[in-house]
Amino acid sequence: SLIAVPAKIPKDSPLCVEKPMRPPSTGKISAAITLKKKMTEIDIYGIISHYRIRNTKGDYFMSNATAFMGIGMAVFGIVWLLTLALGILVLVAEWHVFKKAGRHGWAAIVPFYNMYVLSDIVWGNGWLFLLLFIPIGNIVFGICTFIKLARSFGKSGAFGAGLVFFPFIFMPMLGFGKAEYEGPAQSGKKGMIIATAITGVVGTILLIALVSIGAMAIQSVPDYDDYTSSSNLPVTDDDLLEDDLTSDDPTDDLDTDDANDTDDTEQVITGDPVENHPDFVMATMNNGRSSIQVPLMNKETASYGDGSMLTAAAPGISIELSYGFGVDSDPAAEVASSVEIAMSVFADLTNFYKDVTPSEMITGDGFALQQISYNYLGFDGELYPCVRLIKCDIVEGYPVISDITLDTSDADDNTLSLFESACAVYGIDFQFAE
Repeated sequence: SLIAVPAKIPKDSPLCVEKPMRPPSTGKISAAITLKKKMTEIDIYGIISHYRIRNTKGDYFMSNATAFMGIGMAVFGIVWLLTLALGILVLVAEWHVFKKAGRHGWAAIVPFYNMYVLSDIVWGNGWLFLLLFIPIGNIVFGICTFIKLARSFGKSGAFGAGLVFFPFIFMPMLGFGKAEYEGPAQSGKKGMIIATAITGVVGTILLIALVSIGAMAIQSVPDYDDYTSSSNLPVTDDDLLEDDLTSDDPTDDLDTDDANDTDDTEQVITGDPVENHPDFVMATMNNGRSSIQVPLMNKETASYGDGSMLTAAAPGISIELSYGFGVDSDPAAEVASSVEIAMSVFADLTNFYKDVTPSEMITGDGFALQQISYNYLGFDGELYPCVRLIKCDIVEGYPVISDITLDTSDADDNTLSLFESACAVYGIDFQFAE
């Protein structure tokens, strides 16, 4: 087993070096966990297990997505089968309607010919079905045809409206009911033709107008090169100097060019190194009201900027810092809120996080601290003891949340020293128990 040396308390506040303040009180937590092996003893299997663990996390979410996809496909299948059944019911009913009108029932299942026969039954002229090919106007023709179909069998116009909107109900009533065919419509044919033609012409004109407007709108959208055309202009030294003088970024004086020019896989943040902790440097945080300097792990995964959030990660350890803007915030309330959010995440992933236990909160003058211990179930079936420390310090009157996670399933030979340094620079005295 491994026992970590208790972290030393820095003389100055680990959260603000620009404006030194009285160091916060330090809470001492004893982690009641046992490491199955030294974190310095990692082998090839451990590395492979790390990637498998990552995959099992992905598989968990994939299993949920697969379940939802299965439910969606089942619902789609049921709707499709129901639609097919109703369609067959309408065809069978239309078969009987055709037979009642003295036509061949099988004509109901022949595309186009069925509309020819239906037009002949309703209007006495089958060739009127060609009106169906008039855009927009075919809607008028279809509505009039079904209303007149109801009239041809002695039904009311309301029954015809039912044929239009609920054919799977009213067509079987017409086909299997006692209604008898009384012959084609004796009136309304000329009005139907005129209404269909006018609607078709107007609808076609409107459709062409909409397409034309859409085409002109697409052509009027400038290309991306038009937005960047100014980049083709020569840039003078005076332009660059003017940009530097008019910049509102308070961190423009920081030397960040070297960091941006480095290779993406080795990019690190820039800042003054933290004494006795070479893996940490001072980074700027700004909540919009105050700017402070905080220590941050100097790794390629660090996210650095003049903002209220900073993150950094390395194998086995991750750090998240946030700088709030609530004046006179209660550090205990801030920690309690963060712990509540963390516990809800653990509760949603019980397949991987076992024995999640929050400790009692430790509070003092201007700070609060709470620990969450848990076991992570790896791909190999082993439980890896992990710990998450959440601390809030009040700096310059605003809350700074330090969230440190130690994940022994992903540890390498540098994890222990990084974790000890993190506890030291953020004012936490942490000890491992045998």
